[in-house]
Amino acid sequence: MNRYSPFRTPYRGWASPEGETITLSTPDPSVLASPFRVVDTDSPARTPASTRSNVFTAPNSDSDDDEIDTYGSFLDQSRLAEMNRDREGVAITDRATTELAQREQEREEKAGRLSRAVEDRITRLMEDVRLDIMNDQRIYLDAFRPEPRKEETGKIDREFHANFQRRLRDMEREEERKSEEKKREEERVNNEKKKAEEEKKKEEGKKEATPIATPKTPVTAQPAPVKKTTPPPAMNSPSTTPKSTDDPERLLQLYHTTREAAVAAALSNPDLKKTFFPKINMPISQISNTLEQVKQKAAQLETVLQGAKTRAATIYCQDLICTKILEQANFQISSHIQSCFGFAAVVSILCSKFSELSELFSAYCYASCPYTIPRYPVLTDPASYDAAGYKRLGTSAESPYETEETYLKRMRGHLALFSAVLQTELPNVRSIFGIDLAWKWIARILNAPIHPHTAEILGTFLNVTGYKMGKSYGKQFHKIALYISEVMMPNITDGPAKVRLQTLVDKQIKNGKIAPLDGFNLH
Repeated sequence: MNRYSPFRTPYRGWASPEGETITLSTPDPSVLASPFRVVDTDSPARTPASTRSNVFTAPNSDSDDDEIDTYGSFLDQSRLAEMNRDREGVAITDRATTELAQREQEREEKAGRLSRAVEDRITRLMEDVRLDIMNDQRIYLDAFRPEPRKEETGKIDREFHANFQRRLRDMEREEERKSEEKKREEERVNNEKKKAEEEKKKEEGKKEATPIATPKTPVTAQPAPVKKTTPPPAMNSPSTTPKSTDDPERLLQLYHTTREAAVAAALSNPDLKKTFFPKINMPISQISNTLEQVKQKAAQLETVLQGAKTRAATIYCQDLICTKILEQANFQISSHIQSCFGFAAVVSILCSKFSELSELFSAYCYASCPYTIPRYPVLTDPASYDAAGYKRLGTSAESPYETEETYLKRMRGHLALFSAVLQTELPNVRSIFGIDLAWKWIARILNAPIHPHTAEILGTFLNVTGYKMGKSYGKQFHKIALYISEVMMPNITDGPAKVRLQTLVDKQIKNGKIAPLDGFNLH
């Protein structure tokens, strides 16, 4: 409480601690320094009526001066603290009010700017629409009016009519140009089909003129323990086989040439990827070991290849199909080897309808997995690792290569897919490959020196094709199994791959056949 409160509240009184009171009707400067406390003279409960007089009574004793000063100081400090709190509250309230007002003003300004922008945009759009409507009306009237407007219409109408006539002529020329281009494209496609049919007839005529006789010599040099007799021809063997197995170097060169052409086509025409990539990637990723699914996905890919009208588009689609199928060998087939039969069936269907694709698929298999040739890679420098199909763990040229275990797992997937393609036969589908190519592959492996990876690749190949080869070649394949067991197995390094290979060979020797994998017969 402030000692100068009598000036703010005139009708106040001072009272001593003993209850003695002086009442002031007007402020009196003579009592400003008084230590007495203030009381309200209008309150009868606090000041008796008998004491309401203009009498000043001093304290009874001088010893009470210190107590009165202390009490007054305490009241002053309390009132000062309360006033400070009031000031701080008012200041905080003022700041909050100012901030809210500023934010509100900013929102209003922003809303005003947006409103003005929208209004301007709507005004421009309305003006454009109005102009378009006016132009359309003028064009319509000028187009169907038999004669131009009268002379008083002026030069503007004559120019407008001339412009409209010019536009009509341009549109007619553009339609004629498009129709001519369409005709030329149809003629080109028909000529290509005629040439393909003529070449096909010539090849069939040559085949009919030269009868195929059963050779009296073995297809390839047989191992020493095996008697050199010609194996019987494969059941339903194709009349022709691709030249890829006879000339691996040519096929490897074809792979590099095709890859370069496909990359160049994609760079020169970015629309190729947008158009064909989803149509190829999606069906291949959905292939499974069911006959219905195989036919459906093969039909979708066939439609894509037929829709490639230009040579660049055809090369891009063929490259993408081979690449995506071999990517499945890296992941799905390497982990689930029985899934190779569905992909092999799709490849067989496509190759039977697009002869160019058969050699191209063989070339991509040779480039991605040298064991499909078969050939053991010699690893001496980074270039030899790249040629063998090793993958780098980074993007730079100095990144380390994958481990040998990971590499062999991927190679098993590629070899399983390749061997499944060789022995796949489907009803009403002319097989470009054949089981005789599988016989050539095994003959080359048996004539080659023993390699640390021999058990791995030979076991994978027999696991996929063993049942079909035993069914096709009978006793001849039984001799192959005996040779592997008696001559090759003692020279192969011990390991899990050797155990798996020995198990397969023992099944052929004891039971007369190797059981087919799950998924061999598409249902």
